[in-house]
Amino acid sequence: MRKKDAAHATPKRSHRLLTLSAAILFLPAVVWSTEIANIKIDTQAPDTDSDLIAGDPIGEASSGLIIKGGNLATPTGPHTVKVTDDLENYSVAGGGGNDTDAERNSVEVIKGTISGSVVGGLSVKDESGGNATGNTVVIDTTAEDGGDAVGIGENVIGGMAQEGNASGNTVSITGTTGKAATVTGTATGGFTVTGNASGNTVQIQAGATDEAVVGGVVGGEVDYLGTVSGNTVTIAGGGVTGGVFGGRGAQDAETTGDAENVTVRGNTVNIGEVIAGEATGAIDITSAVGGTTAVGEASGNKVNLVGATTDEVTITAGALIGGQSVKGGASSNEVNITAGKGTSADVTTDDVTGGEAAGGTEDVKSNANQNTVTITGGTGAIETGNIVGGDASDVGDASGNRVSITAGTGNVTIGSDGSGSVTGGSAATGNASNNRISISGETVSVTGVTGGSVTTAGDASSNQVSIDGGDYNEAAIKGGSTVTGAASGNKVTVNKGIDLGSVTGGESTTAGDASGNEVSINGGTYHANAIITGGSTATGAASGNKVTVNEGAIKQVFGANIGTEGNASGNQVIVNGGTLSNGVVGANTTKGNVTGNSVTINDGTVEGESDSTGGGYTADGNADDNIVTINGGTVSNQDVYGGSSLKGNVTGNHLTINKGSVTGKITGGAATAAGDAANSSNNSVTINGGSIGDNSTIAGAYITSDSTDNVLTA
Repeated sequence: MRKKDAAHATPKRSHRLLTLSAAILFLPAVVWSTEIANIKIDTQAPDTDSDLIAGDPIGEASSGLIIKGGNLATPTGPHTVKVTDDLENYSVAGGGGNDTDAERNSVEVIKGTISGSVVGGLSVKDESGGNATGNTVVIDTTAEDGGDAVGIGENVIGGMAQEGNASGNTVSITGTTGKAATVTGTATGGFTVTGNASGNTVQIQAGATDEAVVGGVVGGEVDYLGTVSGNTVTIAGGGVTGGVFGGRGAQDAETTGDAENVTVRGNTVNIGEVIAGEATGAIDITSAVGGTTAVGEASGNKVNLVGATTDEVTITAGALIGGQSVKGGASSNEVNITAGKGTSADVTTDDVTGGEAAGGTEDVKSNANQNTVTITGGTGAIETGNIVGGDASDVGDASGNRVSITAGTGNVTIGSDGSGSVTGGSAATGNASNNRISISGETVSVTGVTGGSVTTAGDASSNQVSIDGGDYNEAAIKGGSTVTGAASGNKVTVNKGIDLGSVTGGESTTAGDASGNEVSINGGTYHANAIITGGSTATGAASGNKVTVNEGAIKQVFGANIGTEGNASGNQVIVNGGTLSNGVVGANTTKGNVTGNSVTINDGTVEGESDSTGGGYTADGNADDNIVTINGGTVSNQDVYGGSSLKGNVTGNHLTINKGSVTGKITGGAATAAGDAANSSNNSVTINGGSIGDNSTIAGAYITSDSTDNVLTA
């Protein structure tokens, strides 16, 4: 999966000697100067040589303040500035001051170009600092009292605090045809260096992507130490050329180490048809993250994307991440995508991840738990990149993550032309457990589905995949998969779908046990080489795995399969219907013992020239106490055996035919090691009913060495 940068790095700065300079307004990375400034209130008339300008220099201003490239202070609000003309070489602030709260200040821009930045309210620390609360910036080119095109050369911030809380601040940007609202920098609801940023909002609304264009959007941000919570970004039309973040924290930490812990929780990005009573316009953004932090936990953050109700109104959203931590855990984050109701109201995104955790170590893991991705189809089409419910990319677990995809009449395409994959939970070094994937609807197209995945080392356990429709492009479906570790208790259920590939309940691809995994096949159409396996491992034990086939045309079925070396015990296959073209085996191993495995055929067809159906098979090892029971259906052109070893002893295996039709070599136990001291004993064939086809052979045991106490009962 392609990684996305959490944010842009900023220059390192000293937090011991922080004062405000003109650079404070140069986001996306807010810079606090290390120079000591003598900040004072200046009420003189406009002077192009003055750093501080207050009063009414242009347009309509009331108790407000306009600054040019220098320092700023004014008593706490409420104050109001209304800009209706150009302000070259100036930035604008509604109000603020030193060591005081900046409250309920506002700036309204309805026309003109401001070359600097716009701040609703600003609190600067001299000794004690202060809060920025309830400040507002409104940019509205549709204003009835003379609205026209607006351009902001730098950034827009609702409320800023150097040391204190930034809460309840708002930025609203509205543009329309022929009257675009353009912000070159970043629009931020509330920002603080040290403190909490909570309940801030940014809203952007326009009819087309070029009617409101913003360089980046952040609902609320803490730069050094604090909590970012409950901030909201809403984009109901327009374009964002940079990233969109509901909440953002500690962005210096990754490159400079100059930040403490910043928790980011409960922040939201809303994209599309999300404003009550308002239809969305076209949207084009680079990426969206509900909440991101460089150091700390990201929890409960959301990205909601809702397609348009109007035809030909498209949304292009880039990568979507519910919550993200560069060094910390990500839990209970969400991405929700809902298709548009217009027939051509299409939604296109890049990769989608519910929660992304990184930076974990053996001492302190960074876990990705309980994150979700939900895609709900409709009339309009949805196309995404790869989808991951929760991703722990370094050392950490991925547990309890969910992906749900429900298609409507419009296509839901994962990856270009359906080439993308869906993973419930992914861990690099750690465990992937209790992750879930549910896919339903005929119009889904995807290539590759895995409930829980471990890419380096760790266990994959109790993950589940449910398939109820869609096109799978001949790709594999896996309940749980690990490279080095155990695969246990994973489950795949396939009810329907087309072009399905091989299905595996749980697998360990290099070294590890596979136990208690399960596959249920209730329908669907499969490509010619599809193989169904309950549990699979390269080197390890396989036990208690199960496959049930009720319907479907499949090449071959294994209860368990061991590729290199290991013992297989207690695995089973039950066939209640369908067609198997190359036989069915309870357990198969290249080197090791197969013990107590079983195949039960109640109905369906098992066929294939020179193929086999058996309870257990080993190329090098013993086959003991394996069972095949045929209660109905048709088994033709097969070697049918209870247990078989190419090089080893075959003991206590049983084949029982109660009903159905069987044609082929029928054997209780087969020991076929020519020239070796392989023994066959206590194997049996019992025929209670059914029919045996012409040219069939029946024996209690087939051997090339010693044979004792083998029984044929008919």
